[in-house]
Amino acid sequence: YLTEGIADPQEVTPRARARFFRQLKETGLDVLLIFLADLIGTYGPDNKEDIDFHLRFIEMMLEHYFGRHMEAQKRPLLLGRDLLEHLRLTPGPLMGFLLDKISQAQEEGVVKSKEEAFKYLDENLGEWEEEFRKG
Repeated sequence: YLTEGIADPQEVTPRARARFFRQLKETGLDVLLIFLADLIGTYGPDNKEDIDFHLRFIEMMLEHYFGRHMEAQKRPLLLGRDLLEHLRLTPGPLMGFLLDKISQAQEEGVVKSKEEAFKYLDENLGEWEEEFRKG
């Protein structure tokens, strides 16, 4: 089960929520719906006491998906041209890697503005370049 070992849905950090959808992509919603169907099949649709916790977890995950996740996909804080100007980078795989890192930080709520994204990029650039080189 998705909620095994979780005492409160709020324990699931924004980072963990983001990772769930990043790893599962569009199938993340399918997994949540299958989880819901399994709960209703196991406990019955009228057994609210037994499924309330799980419903709160699903609700929190859906709020994340339709909030931060979709926002990061639709309106990235930084674009390739921003990296071209800020870092004097040439287009290539490193640029995509760095943009993905910023998008992840945006989805996790670490950065909320273009200025914060540039600062976060500058603070982590060396580490990310090394991670990129290692593959």
